[in-house]
Amino acid sequence: GDAVEHIPQLHRFEVRDVTGCGDTAAAVTMLAKLSGATLNEAATLANAAAAVTASKIGAVAPTLAEVLDMLSS
Repeated sequence: GDAVEHIPQLHRFEVRDVTGCGDTAAAVTMLAKLSGATLNEAATLANAAAAVTASKIGAVAPTLAEVLDMLSS
């Protein structure tokens, strides 16, 4: 459809390096969608994963534990 939905970034963290954030968001979105998540769920998960990546120096992939911790904070 033509509907547009805003997925806010609700996580507060110190941005250290944005290298790899887009790749992380794209990969997590695809993985979540392939696992049966809705687009909203996938985008929320991808947002948290990219936030974890941005909080580190370099293109460092987040762990599941780090993403879940980001979502619960």
